[in-house]
Amino acid sequence: MKFDYIVANPPYNKTLHLDVFKKCIDTLNDNGELVIIEPATWLIDLKDASTRSNAYKLYAPFKKELEGHIKSIEIENRNDDFSTSMIVPFSIVHYSKVPSMDKQIEFTCFGNKTYIDSIFDANFIGKKDIIDSIFNKIKSHDCVNNHILNSRNKNKENISYIRYRDISGRHSYPSNADKIKINDGRYFYSTYILPLIHHKDQQIYFTQPKNAKGKPSECVVGTYQELINYKHYVLSNNLPLFINICMTIDQNNNSLKYVPWLVDKQYTDDEIYKMFNFTQQEINLIEKTVRKFEYTSPFFIRHMTSINRVSDKEVQNFCDELDKRYPTNK
Repeated sequence: MKFDYIVANPPYNKTLHLDVFKKCIDTLNDNGELVIIEPATWLIDLKDASTRSNAYKLYAPFKKELEGHIKSIEIENRNDDFSTSMIVPFSIVHYSKVPSMDKQIEFTCFGNKTYIDSIFDANFIGKKDIIDSIFNKIKSHDCVNNHILNSRNKNKENISYIRYRDISGRHSYPSNADKIKINDGRYFYSTYILPLIHHKDQQIYFTQPKNAKGKPSECVVGTYQELINYKHYVLSNNLPLFINICMTIDQNNNSLKYVPWLVDKQYTDDEIYKMFNFTQQEINLIEKTVRKFEYTSPFFIRHMTSINRVSDKEVQNFCDELDKRYPTNK
């Protein structure tokens, strides 16, 4: 049996919803249309092929199949509407069996409506080709993941320790206890900091510290001076913050393999941008993203709460101003 229209709300069991998505497409008539609501993980996951993650094995190939057939996408926190406690937001995708002539997609993300050229641009950050260019420029550099405490370095002499978190904890609108003030006075949700440094304990130790349960803590290690510089880096510079935001998909720490290890001195943002030869377009995306995710931004509050907390107009006006200040369109 074939159908003209399908509305689907499949089970949210790992990637089962994508299997249902594909099955629905198969059962549409030649002119059929589908609207499906599901977890947005497959859209917002920006991890690259080197991780061999679902993003590489499943999400990207499926998105390529959908190119030219998507009319609209909405990403929204619908936990209040459905009495759920989803860690990731919902996505509502409008698919047409007939390819679109202009191929533009109406994309609404937490109240910010834009028009995008590719389903790969339907994420929290922006154009996927700019994001990929930034990550390609930093991937050959030594990364923080090479400096976490493990069996190879735990007995080295003259090393110091600073804590980080492998699991970010809950992912809902934070209380005052969940926000952290960085060195320039801005506040961010601790989830965007703790993949690199513990939000409640930023002390540098000479022996491996223990967590609240008395077990050895996860630590980044280096010389004392390196960790002083590291602490400045993750609490002062935009690049590590940008990477944390890009890689915050769920409660897991996905950042360590991507954040460059820059600890030989205390860098300014401009020095880092020049080091990696970022274009002005790439710099603007980094700057715009960190401001979009500040603790008090309408976009961030809507992302963490619901449509009932911040209006579409508030988010749209805020994001339009950011686009004017930090243009990323070619």
